[in-house]
Amino acid sequence: MPELLTKITLSYLLVFCFGMVTGASELLSRYRKLHLIFRTAPGWVYMMINGLMSILMLYILIHSGVQSDKHYINILVAGFSAMALLRSSFFIYKNKETGEEISIGLSIVIQVFLDWADRTFDQNQTITELDDIARIMDKLDYKLASSEMVPLAINFMENLSDVEKKRLSEYVKELDNSQISNQAKSLNLGKAIARLTGHEVLQSLKNKLGNRILMESATDTGKESDRAKPQGLDEIQQLIQQLKKE
Repeated sequence: MPELLTKITLSYLLVFCFGMVTGASELLSRYRKLHLIFRTAPGWVYMMINGLMSILMLYILIHSGVQSDKHYINILVAGFSAMALLRSSFFIYKNKETGEEISIGLSIVIQVFLDWADRTFDQNQTITELDDIARIMDKLDYKLASSEMVPLAINFMENLSDVEKKRLSEYVKELDNSQISNQAKSLNLGKAIARLTGHEVLQSLKNKLGNRILMESATDTGKESDRAKPQGLDEIQQLIQQLKKE
């Protein structure tokens, strides 16, 4: 009896872990950043729901009398059954006025937590990205940076499609005609490049180009090097601090 109880307890623990991994893999496929999943409440709640549903399905399986003698079979069946049930829809309701289709089923519950995760992950990612981009693009002259960094990014990233290259070029033209400050243009330029190349490549481009793309005030020595940051950057830093407080 104690041995059977131990096996059942182990089965519940394993099926819970299986459900957690299933939820984590789905979140990872959506957001592609593992640290966000484990650092935010929606990530843990979503994985816990998948784990608890897997336990429930294993309990039903065992007490229904159709379980297998092999525990790993029961764990797999319960885990996959929970995954399918949570994402199922019993029927689809169509709003006659708007034409919108609404799935009725447990998938609604899952979608609520996914929407919560979307908002939370997006907020965390935005704050981190603002910090990184503002640091990398600080003191850069927009005109010099765009004329030097964009061609290098396009030429060295061989996997970029023609469509992605065209969109980046068109976006740079829009920034050129924009009335926003030099620092705000640089920040948006850094975001556009980093979206295609990643932050590490963006930092490397800045390091390689060096003083050639810095604003004149940033290359001065003595008292000139102690000048206050441009107003545009001050506003950006204030925005970052405000987002962190929220």
